[in-house]
Formats: sequence, structure tokens, C-alpha cells
Amino acid sequence: MLMRGLLISLVFLPSLLAQTNDNMQRILDRLDRLEKENQQLLQEIQDLRREIRNEQPPATVTERLQVQEARTAELAQTKVETSQKMPVSLTGMVLFNAFANGKSGGALQDPIAAQLTPGSANTGATFRQTVLGLKFDGPALPGGGKASGSIYRDFWGGSAAASNNLFRIRLATVDLAWKNTTLTVGQDKPIVAPREPTTLAQVGLAPLSGAGNLWSWQPQARIEQRIPFGEETGLRAEAGVYQTS
Repeated sequence: MLMRGLLISLVFLPSLLAQTNDNMQRILDRLDRLEKENQQLLQEIQDLRREIRNEQPPATVTERLQVQEARTAELAQTKVETSQKMPVSLTGMVLFNAFANGKSGGALQDPIAAQLTPGSANTGATFRQTVLGLKFDGPALPGGGKASGSIYRDFWGGSAAASNNLFRIRLATVDLAWKNTTLTVGQDKPIVAPREPTTLAQVGLAPLSGAGNLWSWQPQARIEQRIPFGEETGLRAEAGVYQTS
């Protein structure tokens, strides 16, 4: 009986193994289908997100390079530019002045002379002497020269009334400079009054106005010639045309 049972088991064992292999294959096939369906669902979700965000599918490096080259070529045909680069920088200062004048001050924010007839004393504060400026470096000039310039403006024009403060040009120059020669055109101090002491009390007026300086900033053109004698010595000559008031 034992031998018969063993023989029966040996007979049915191959069929059982074949059935088990078939079941495992079906399970593996089903897992493969599920994985493919999951990948397809993930791709559909990503496509929906791109549509919601109005995004295009990510481009390759070659495609991005082609788009960039096309845009660069289009800009080269339509852009407007100068032949020379002129860097411009913003400069200036915000200046707040408070003042208190006696009876001989003439009711001015910054009196430069005492009044013969005393009046009433006055006090106040102002931002009118705030200076705003632009400085630029121009193109190179023939012969190794360099062009540069600047313009400075304040609110000192007009009267002291709040409705009559003019945004005026204070200083403005264009310099054409070479190694030993400089040509300047614009509005500046004259060559006969070269000293400019630093003060925050009279920014709107020419320096030394309170000490008797009769000159102001006026349109002019001047030329400077430098004659070097050595590394630390030389001669400088200036000539100019100055428009008086």
C-alpha cells in the first residue's frame, strides 16, 4: 500500500508543478499589466497638470538652444542701439536745511547779506537744496581721448514759495579729455574762481557768495593744456569764454 501511494504521488506531481507554473505566470502577467496601467495613469496626470498650468512638455537641450538662437537673431534685426556704450550712474544727495534768521536776514532761507532795514525774524526748514545728478562715461575719442560728462540739478530755482520751486540745472559739463589737453563745455564756475569750499549751508548758491564771491555758475567753454616737466612737476594753462549775467 505504501508503494502504491508513492507511485500515485509521483504520477500527479508533474501535473501539480505544471499547474503551479501556470498560476505564477498568470500572476506575473497581471502584475506587468498593472504596472503599465499605473505608468499610463501617471503620464495622464502629468499631462493634465501641464494643461492646467498652460505648460508645454519639457524641451530638450537642442530644442531650447534652437529657440534661443531664433530669438537672438530676431532681436539682432529689430533692436535699436548706439555704436558706443555710455554707462550712466545716478548720484546726488538729499539735503535738509533748518534755518533761523534775525530781523536783518530779509526773510530769506539763506541770506548772503544783512538788510539795512530790519524786518521780522523768521525760521523754517526746506529740502530745496537737495541735489540730483547723473554722470556718464562716453565713447573713446581719436588720439586716445575720452568723453565724459555730468549734470546736477536742485530745487533752488524760483522763489521760496512752495508752489514756485523750480527744478533747475545747477551744474552741467561735457569733458573731452586727452593726455595733456581737456576741452570743457557747459555750465560751471569760471576759471577765475577755482576755489570751492565744502559747505552744506550754501549748496544752492555758488561757494563763497557770503564772503564776497560775485561769480555764479554760467554757460562757458574752456580749454586746459598741461605741459609736464617731470613726473611731479609741470605747467597748466587755461583759457575760456564765460557768459556773464
